[in-house]
Amino acid sequence: MHQENLNETMSQFLIHLLKKTEKTSSNVSMHDIGAELGLDRDEVSRITSELMSDNLIEIKTLSGGICITDEGIRKVRNPGAGQPGSEKVSALGSSPVLSKDVKDACDLILSELKSDMNQLNLNFETLSEMMADLKTIDIQLGSPKPKTAILKECFRSIQSVLEKSGVSEKAAKIKNFISN
Repeated sequence: MHQENLNETMSQFLIHLLKKTEKTSSNVSMHDIGAELGLDRDEVSRITSELMSDNLIEIKTLSGGICITDEGIRKVRNPGAGQPGSEKVSALGSSPVLSKDVKDACDLILSELKSDMNQLNLNFETLSEMMADLKTIDIQLGSPKPKTAILKECFRSIQSVLEKSGVSEKAAKIKNFISN
């Protein structure tokens, strides 16, 4: 496998692993993630070995159960950090339909928001509003052509909820993402 493709595949593997472990809060099978990405067992073994050597994942069971490390989470949420010339997407943009890079950035923000929900201490009505926006974003990201305008309005709503709840740092991050 070409090194550039390997790096992209490893990134996709880590993103899928983070999504899976956030939803299940447990170990997941490296082979299941590989199957989702269309990889054979040899490719999965090479990728997991490389990710383990970089301290991005840990093997938890002999049957191939893995989890993402804190370093792996940082790598997914801040791709390219420390690598000259690599820039992560920092804005939603104005294109009617999301590009793959912007879609991946939205996916990461969505994952981060979902993982932080328990710490926000929102009342039921506000929590329901935020959950509806998160579900709408999730549904749009599942579309072959996610609509920027729909995502922008959902992110604006979430920004407003975060501001009212006193979570100004996250609200500012979302404001920056949707306004650039």
